[in-house]
Amino acid sequence: MVNLDPLAEKKPIPYTLYFYGDAVDFLKKLLAIDLNIKLDEDWYRELEGLRASWNTLLEEALSRKYQGFVNPSKFFQELGKALPRESVMVGGQGMHIVYTFSFVRIKAVRGYLAAFNLGAMGFAFPAALGAKLALPERDVYAVVGDGEFMMTVQDLETAVREKIPVKVIIVNDNSYRVLYARQKAQKMGRVFGTLHTNPDFVKLADAFGVEVMSINSDEEISKAVKYITEKSEGPRVLEIKIHPDDLPPMNIEAALRF
Repeated sequence: MVNLDPLAEKKPIPYTLYFYGDAVDFLKKLLAIDLNIKLDEDWYRELEGLRASWNTLLEEALSRKYQGFVNPSKFFQELGKALPRESVMVGGQGMHIVYTFSFVRIKAVRGYLAAFNLGAMGFAFPAALGAKLALPERDVYAVVGDGEFMMTVQDLETAVREKIPVKVIIVNDNSYRVLYARQKAQKMGRVFGTLHTNPDFVKLADAFGVEVMSINSDEEISKAVKYITEKSEGPRVLEIKIHPDDLPPMNIEAALRF
C-alpha cells in the first residue's frame, strides 16, 4: 500500500507493507530498480482467464435487445468513443454509473468525479455545475439516474440563468434500481417501493428552457450521442429510457456482499 493519506493506515486491512508517499514517485523509483522478476506463468494464465470472463460479460451486455428501450451498454460504449479527450464525467450514486466503468475510458487527469459507496444520490448534477465553472474549457457530463436527478432537478434553472453549458444524461429506468435489484436477488423477489413513475423529462426540461432529447431505441443512439457531445451555449439534457431489469456488467457475487 502506497498512500499519502495517513488515515489509510487506520483501515481494517492487513497490509503486508505500507509506505507513506506519493504513488507516482514510488512507481518511478520502483521502475528504476532491476528487480529481475521471473514471470509466474500460473498467475498470468489466471489473469488471462479473468480477462476472458470479463470480455464475455461485456459482449453479453452489448448483445441485449429491448422493445421500446435503449440498451444502455450500447449507448455508453458509443458515447465513450465520441467523448473529447479532455472531457469530465461526473457520477452520483446508482447502478447507472456502473455502465460508465465498463464502457467509458477516462483519458485526462480529473476526468471522472464521483462519490462512490457513500450513498450520495443527488451529487452528480450540482457537482457537474461546479466542475464546469472550475474548468470552463472542458466538456462536463453529469450521468444521473431518474431518481437521483429528481433530487436536484430544480438547478436546471441555475444552469440556464448562469449560462452553464453542462450536459446531463438521464438513465431513466423508473426505479431505484440498486434496491430493486437487491429485492429481486436477495428478498425472494419481493419488490416494494422501488418502482416508481416520473414526470415527462422532456416537458420538464423544456419548462426550464433547456434543450432536451429523449430516446427509447438503439436505432437512436448515434443521433443522441452526436446531440449530447456537440458544443452548446447552454445546458443540454438527454434522457435514455432503459428497462429496469437490465444489469450492467459486474461481479454480482462480490457486489451483493456490500
